[in-house]
Amino acid sequence: MLDTISKYTFISLFKKKSYSLIVFFLLFNLLSYIYINTLSEHFVWEIFIGINLSFLSFLVFFFLVLWIYSEIGVDLKEKRIYLLLGRGISKQKYFIGKIKGIFLTLSLNLLIIFLLLFFESVVFDGLKLAFIYVFISYLLKFFVWISIISGIFLVFSFIKGFFLSYFLFFYTVVLNISTNTQYIFLKKISGFLIPDSNFYSEIIRAYISGKHIPFTYIIYILIFSFLYSFLIINIFSYFFERKEI
Repeated sequence: MLDTISKYTFISLFKKKSYSLIVFFLLFNLLSYIYINTLSEHFVWEIFIGINLSFLSFLVFFFLVLWIYSEIGVDLKEKRIYLLLGRGISKQKYFIGKIKGIFLTLSLNLLIIFLLLFFESVVFDGLKLAFIYVFISYLLKFFVWISIISGIFLVFSFIKGFFLSYFLFFYTVVLNISTNTQYIFLKKISGFLIPDSNFYSEIIRAYISGKHIPFTYIIYILIFSFLYSFLIINIFSYFFERKEI
């Protein structure tokens, strides 16, 4: 159920042209299609979808940080949050309302993008319902990241917020593509503390390679994502309640 803060956040982001995410992706989608066609006489769907999904992850994260800063960081920086707290809205309700509004904005953007990709998959690769699992994995992955980044901007200054958000994201990406066995223990620890990018990417790789995606794995990441986000939201809420603003 959407509250006032969620609705206001969604409308505010729309006015700030949140749909630019779709525009940038469509442009990349077109350019990647042209580029792949120049490499081979036959269009290779696996390469095309792999490149587009990888780019989408980076693009979404980039926009998320900007959205969260504009909705939470600016509220704190310009003391606009006092107007809401003065109306009897608790800090926790403010936090959760912002998360819901940002997630709704992202969900609608991703829905439009994945409808395009689904149409392309039907044209080039045939109808595969497993593609829906890829969409779900993206929603869950970035729901977790919305919780983390929102909490970071609530507790830290906007400069530290930008730095920590991008550092954590690229840290997980770089660490998980590393093949150095010396980092195995570090990978396991970081995968427990921060969402492992491979945790969600397993579904994408399975889809691209044509492997079966167990429904139980979808349930597993669904439960994990909500429990992790619930824990993160409560931890940051605890510190936010005690922070002087």
